[in-house]
Amino acid sequence: MQTSFSRFFNNIFKYLTIFLLTFVWINFYIKKLNLSLIISALSTLFIGFILKLINNKKQYKLNIKNKEKNFVSAVVYCRNSKGTISAFLKAVNETLKENFEKYEIICVNDCSEDSTVAEINTFCEENTVKSLTVVNTSFYQGLENAMIAGLDIAIGDFVFEFDSTILDFEPHMVMEVYRKSQQGNDVVFAVPQANQKASSKLFYSLFNRFSNSEHKI
Repeated sequence: MQTSFSRFFNNIFKYLTIFLLTFVWINFYIKKLNLSLIISALSTLFIGFILKLINNKKQYKLNIKNKEKNFVSAVVYCRNSKGTISAFLKAVNETLKENFEKYEIICVNDCSEDSTVAEINTFCEENTVKSLTVVNTSFYQGLENAMIAGLDIAIGDFVFEFDSTILDFEPHMVMEVYRKSQQGNDVVFAVPQANQKASSKLFYSLFNRFSNSEHKI
């Protein structure tokens, strides 16, 4: 998120650039070349560009500083999810990338009979993802066993479990679940609203891997 100063600086730079380029163009157009003024305008533009780079670098460091330090894993159950997996991964990836320094996404492909894996590969080619792993089952395992396979290779301090690739929740809910876990909860569940269709099951949970809970999920 940009600070108010950063937004102000970027706006000033934008309008200054337009003004200086217009000034240089007018000088050329009317053929009254004032070389010293043109050099001065271009020098001002160059200095502004350098300052903008410095400002953007500071903003990037600020964003990194504000991100969560915990490593998180997102385990996603996929079963014939061709039509939903791309949009789902985009929402989850953007949320994790914006809020965490380190994260991984693990897609468990439970012997899908469509092009789910191809859609995942296409998503990886078209988007920036920290880490995305696909686990392919050799035969249909069912939700519980497939999710266990994903959890077995997850290395995050915290693990999000998504048992569906249907976006029946707002992406910001992912962080709400995470913050609940920071309040001393070992396991946090989030479910759709009661007025949504009954076929929509539990859609994610989060488990603190460093908890002392006897019951793992």
